[in-house]
Amino acid sequence: MRLLWIAFALLLAACGGSDGTPVSDPPPNPLYVSTNGLASNPGTRAAPLRSIRRAAQLAHDGYEIIVAPGTYSEEVTTDRTGTPAQAVTLRADVSGALTGEPAGAVLVDVTGTRNAAGIVLSNSSDSVIDGFRVIGSADAGIVLKSGSNRVTVRNCEVFDNPGDGIRVQDSSGVRLFNNLVHANGARGIAIVGQGSGSPDAEVIHNTVARNGERGLTVGTTAAASPRAYVRNNILFENGAPNLPHLRVITNPRSDLGYDADFNLVHPPNYDPASSRGAADLEVSPEFVDADAGDFRLTLSSPAINAGDDSIPQSLRAPLRNRTTTGLGPDGGALDLGYHFPQ
Repeated sequence: MRLLWIAFALLLAACGGSDGTPVSDPPPNPLYVSTNGLASNPGTRAAPLRSIRRAAQLAHDGYEIIVAPGTYSEEVTTDRTGTPAQAVTLRADVSGALTGEPAGAVLVDVTGTRNAAGIVLSNSSDSVIDGFRVIGSADAGIVLKSGSNRVTVRNCEVFDNPGDGIRVQDSSGVRLFNNLVHANGARGIAIVGQGSGSPDAEVIHNTVARNGERGLTVGTTAAASPRAYVRNNILFENGAPNLPHLRVITNPRSDLGYDADFNLVHPPNYDPASSRGAADLEVSPEFVDADAGDFRLTLSSPAINAGDDSIPQSLRAPLRNRTTTGLGPDGGALDLGYHFPQ
């Protein structure tokens, strides 16, 4: 009798369970996305999906999503129905080496989509967003919200969004590293929240230029975002010339544990004045052609070799293979701001 029960249980498992529901195989990891893909594809390299959003909704915890060069006219989110969002790595394959497609930008464009964000993570801790260009969002180019803790956003260009560039909202321990954030309608980078705030943020090696309202905002009057670490950034001509270019809310106390230094802030409008770092620069960064959107540094730029080399080695190393001038890798003391791929 015992052997009969075992055989019966194995038969049920083969059929998917006692209710007869088939057990589906997990999707492949990594999942691939291409403008040449199809919604019905499984998401392999040979048969990629067409939508980044679809890949994010299929992905399990710890999955990687590799996106081929091209333009994706969709709001990307990890939100799904009935289950929590998972930690994923969204990787833009700008070289084409991972997807086997020609090199080029990976652009998320939500122009004309009402109230959309370009890439929005909600309750998606430990995720990574790497290498995307994001435009056209009335909300914000990249939004991390509702407990998207310890997320890293790196190597992205966020521009021409009518709303904010990058907004961190009620999410702790977020790292914004080596991003170019420019020509957005509102704030360049906002570390904010309405509930828990966004404590322990790291804002390192970003160039934030010519955004409509402010370069960097830390905190709101509703919730504090204390202990922000701000290093080696360039904040250039954001908002009106006589208004705060960098603002840290002091009521409630987002200035508690605030640690900022070795940033270039021009014009040098700080609120409060105590948020200025001792080694900050307050001069023009001397971009090649900011009016044309060329934010490479000229060889005479004061931002060259002006960085704090005490940032973690894990961050210094990837910058060494990139460039701020377009004329070679950053091999000396660290340059300030965004480092372009060579």
